[in-house]
Amino acid sequence: MRKVFDLGVNIYFKILLHRILLLFLLTAVWINSHAEIHAKDPLKNVMENMGAGVNLSHFEKYWAPYETTLSADITPKLEAIRAAGFKTVRLPVHFDMFLEDGQRFKEDFLIKLGNIYQTCLSKKLKLIIVYHYGKIQNNNTDAETARVIKLWSQLTRLFKGSGYEDLFFELYNEPTMDVWLWKYVINSMFPPLRREDPNRIFIVGGSNYNGISELLHLGKLDDNRILYTFHFYEPYIFTHQGAEWTKEKTYITGFPYPYSRRKMPELYYAPDGAQMEADYQRYYREADPAYLEAKITNALKECQQRGMPLICTEFGVIKGAPKKAKQNYLTDLTKILTNLHIPAMIWDYDDRFTITDEDGDLLSPIRKWIQKN
Repeated sequence: MRKVFDLGVNIYFKILLHRILLLFLLTAVWINSHAEIHAKDPLKNVMENMGAGVNLSHFEKYWAPYETTLSADITPKLEAIRAAGFKTVRLPVHFDMFLEDGQRFKEDFLIKLGNIYQTCLSKKLKLIIVYHYGKIQNNNTDAETARVIKLWSQLTRLFKGSGYEDLFFELYNEPTMDVWLWKYVINSMFPPLRREDPNRIFIVGGSNYNGISELLHLGKLDDNRILYTFHFYEPYIFTHQGAEWTKEKTYITGFPYPYSRRKMPELYYAPDGAQMEADYQRYYREADPAYLEAKITNALKECQQRGMPLICTEFGVIKGAPKKAKQNYLTDLTKILTNLHIPAMIWDYDDRFTITDEDGDLLSPIRKWIQKN
């Protein structure tokens, strides 16, 4: 009887050991398979950890004195951005302001940029550096594209080996050239930059000011370390109302959001065929969360089908918009972006499109958006 008991115990432990080994092997296979998935999709982890982001307007201001711009310490703002809960900061830079001879960055600027990155790293902030106010046009593509490549090659070499999951280069902000020509330009940038660094993640958008439709025309490029971006300011006459730099489109102010016929400002003097009149006439349709959601959702589906990881590096509402309308719009748009799992960076922290109220506190929709991301 004792032998039978011992035999039963031995069989039991053998079965238990076999099950443990099988579980171990299955776990190992699961881990390896997921590692392979991530290896095949190196951007997945980056996308999942971008969180809510914000643009910090400073280094793109070509109208400010060089010395003032360079000497300013933006560390307190970076600290405030991180304390607010943001995980990513996008830094627009007017490259041409910081060059020696139109071709080479000044040493003090490179040191400044390196220090900013180190600050972001210490604060656990991801950093996007983006070239603003580029000069590529339909009539100068070859020469100007070659110059832009030289500029990015310098930064690519400077940061090579550093922060492949927390430092990203957005190659060109809001191109305006013909769609087909922009595709030629951006495709010509990648081979030399990839020779400099095969691992850096670049961000690319479509023509027409990074329009969402033009991004789809651009399509997927032959590179597996690209994030595709769009900017979203629709309806434009609402988000940019009163902006003096685009007066023909935006001189009327006081637009409601969502659309309310009773609250609409009057359409006063507009020349025949003016863009303002066309935008005004279709405002009832575009100032609707269902319209905004459908437009972004359709673009996202197209990008997913083509294997184009999608982010939004600019959206926002100008400071002069009616307070309640601005809050309503930001509530809707941040909800849409969150539900669609699109990482986004709002424009901007504390300038013309500020996301703070009169007391310097974050607007309620932005606080909620950060909490959910």
